[in-house]
Amino acid sequence: VDGELAGVIAEPIGAGWNAPAREGLRRLGALVTVYNPIQSMDVTRRPELARGLMWWAFRSGIDRVYHWCIGPSGASLKQHDYGSAWVFLVPGQDAYLPSVRYEMLREGLEDYDYLTLFARRFDDVARELGAQGVSGRSVATAISAGLSGTRIMEQSCDGSAYNRARMFLGTAISHLHESPRVLFRVSPERNEGAVRLDLWVEPGATVNVPNGTPNTIRGTGTVAVHPDTSGTIVLDATLGEKTKHLSIPVRFLD
Repeated sequence: VDGELAGVIAEPIGAGWNAPAREGLRRLGALVTVYNPIQSMDVTRRPELARGLMWWAFRSGIDRVYHWCIGPSGASLKQHDYGSAWVFLVPGQDAYLPSVRYEMLREGLEDYDYLTLFARRFDDVARELGAQGVSGRSVATAISAGLSGTRIMEQSCDGSAYNRARMFLGTAISHLHESPRVLFRVSPERNEGAVRLDLWVEPGATVNVPNGTPNTIRGTGTVAVHPDTSGTIVLDATLGEKTKHLSIPVRFLD
């Protein structure tokens, strides 16, 4: 396995783990599939990795994750392989108890759905506002950057980084189609301490950017602005009687 998961994956199965192979498959229009990834990531000892895998899968353009089976185990919960089973039979009952592995994979699949839905909704709004040079996929990939790479063991065990990213995605999804609609792109500016803020604004709406030059944008425009002491750009978008307040953290540009 190459790239960010080098040394993490013990027994890769299939071409989906290899970046050049993935690119070749995409050029052919094929669905990129990773087979039995949970076994490859040794969830017998670290079942929580089942969640982190899905963040890597989204960033890597994996379309499908295929598992050969999801079946019950009669193993005792006290045995050391408790994390490698999908579900357990409840003794004496026609019922199942999900394992950590099963629950973490479910969380990871939901994380993948959040990323995908955000990317789709972003693209919808970008088309409506005429935004050029930005895509939902690239933004979602940037949001998930640093998750499930070389720190996958630590992040998967804790889980808080995934939860924070998912909460942000959920909030963004709910607000993307709410008027006044605004898309933005932040990049470094030549002037020391300032950043460049590209804005695409819903027709009829006005955006006010304190400390910005210019400080008012209608339609499409670019603003040079100095973030506040917390490293945040604050702006207000108004359409009719409705105002949307946005706080944009830009400390990642440091």
